[in-house]
Amino acid sequence: MTTTPGTTAASSHLAVAIRVGVMGMVITMSSQFYRNAHVVVAPDIMRDIGVSAQLLGMLSAGLFLMAALTQLPAGMLIDVHGPRRTIPMMLLTVVAGSLIFASSTSGLGLVLGRMLMGIGVAALGMASLVACARWFRPEQFGTVVGAVIGLSQIGNVVATYPMALVSDAIGWRNSYYLMTAVTALLGLLSYLLIRDAPPGHPYHLRSPERLKDALKGVREVFRTPGVPRLLCMAFMAYAVVSCFLGLWIGPYLHDVHGLDTVRRGDILLYFSTAMIAGNLLLGSLERLVDSRKAIIMGGAALTILILVSLVLFPHAPLPVAAAQLTGIGFLSGYTIVIIVHGKGFYPDRLMGRGATLVNTAVLGGAACMQALTGIIAGVLAPGAVGLPVEVYQAIFSTLALMLTLALAIYSSCPDRPRSGNHT
Repeated sequence: MTTTPGTTAASSHLAVAIRVGVMGMVITMSSQFYRNAHVVVAPDIMRDIGVSAQLLGMLSAGLFLMAALTQLPAGMLIDVHGPRRTIPMMLLTVVAGSLIFASSTSGLGLVLGRMLMGIGVAALGMASLVACARWFRPEQFGTVVGAVIGLSQIGNVVATYPMALVSDAIGWRNSYYLMTAVTALLGLLSYLLIRDAPPGHPYHLRSPERLKDALKGVREVFRTPGVPRLLCMAFMAYAVVSCFLGLWIGPYLHDVHGLDTVRRGDILLYFSTAMIAGNLLLGSLERLVDSRKAIIMGGAALTILILVSLVLFPHAPLPVAAAQLTGIGFLSGYTIVIIVHGKGFYPDRLMGRGATLVNTAVLGGAACMQALTGIIAGVLAPGAVGLPVEVYQAIFSTLALMLTLALAIYSSCPDRPRSGNHT
C-alpha cells in the first residue's frame, strides 16, 4: 500500500496537533495544581512557620489577584511572541515562585511565592488553547477545549490526597521542590514540543507588533461589539461553580445535612467528577448543535433551576441534594462553550488578548461572588460557627438572581456558530 504526499502531510499535521493538545492539557493541569496545592498542607505550614489562618487566606487571594491582573499582559505576550515562547516564560515564573514558597521562613515569603505563581499560571490555559485553535479544525475546537480544560481538573485531584501522601513521606517543602523540578522540565518540553501554528498558517506571515500596536490591540478587543454581553456571562457562569466547589459545598453539607468529613468528601468527589464529564461532553456538544449561544443559555437556565430548587426545598433528602449538587458540577461544562464563543469574536492576531479578556472576567467573577456570598453569610449570621439553612437559601438565591441577570444580558449577544452564520 502506498501513501500520497497529501496523506503523509495530513498524518504529520494530526500528530503535531495531538502533541500540542496533550501538552496543553498537562500544562493547564499544572496550573490547576498550583492554585490549590497549599490547602492540604496548610496545617504543616502554620506549624513550621507560625503563620495565622488569616495569612493562609491571603495566600489564595494573592495568587488569584495576580493571575487576574496579569491576564491581558499575558495575552499580549501570547499574541506577540506566540504560545511556544510564552508558555516556558510563564512556567519559569511559576518555578521561581514555587522555590521561594518552599524555602520561605516567613509569611511574607509565602505570599511573595504565591504571587509569583499567580503571575506564572495566569494564562497557561489560554496560551495552550490559542495553540490548539490553530492546529485543530474549527469544528473540533469545542471538543478540544473540553478535553484540555476538563482533564486538567486532574490537577485539582493531585493537589489533594496525592499531595498529602507525598507531603507525609518527604515533607511539604520537599513536595514543592519536587513539583518545582517537574515544572521546570515541563517548561523545557513545552518549548521543544509545542508549535505556534501549522506551516502556511497566517500566523507565520504576520508583521511583528511593536508595544504601541500591542496596546492598540487591547483597546480593539475591549471595543469589539457584543463582547461586553459575553463577558457578563463569563463573569457569572464559573462564579457559581467556584462558590460551591471553593467555598460553600462543604459547609452546606455539614450544616444542613449533618455530614462528616468522609461523607462530604464523597459528594465532593461526585461534584468534581461531574465537572470533568460536563467539560468533556458539553464541549463536544458543539459538534452536534450549531449554536454556541443555545448551549450556553441552556446550561445557564438549567443551573438556575437547580439553584431555585435548592432554595425552595432546603431539607430535601440527601440523595436529592447530592444529585442537585452533582448537576451543577456537570452543567459547569457550558463555561467551556463560553470560551469557544469568545474565540469567534476575534481575528487570529488578537486571539491571545481576546481569550485572556474572557478569562479575566471568569477569575474576577469567581473572586467577587465568593466575597459577596461571604459578606451575606457574615451579615445574616455574624460570628456563627455553623450557618442556619436560611443563610444558604439567601446565598443560593443571590447566585440564581445574578446568573439570571447575566443570562438576560447575554441573550442579545450575537451568536458565533461553527457554521459561521452569525445571528
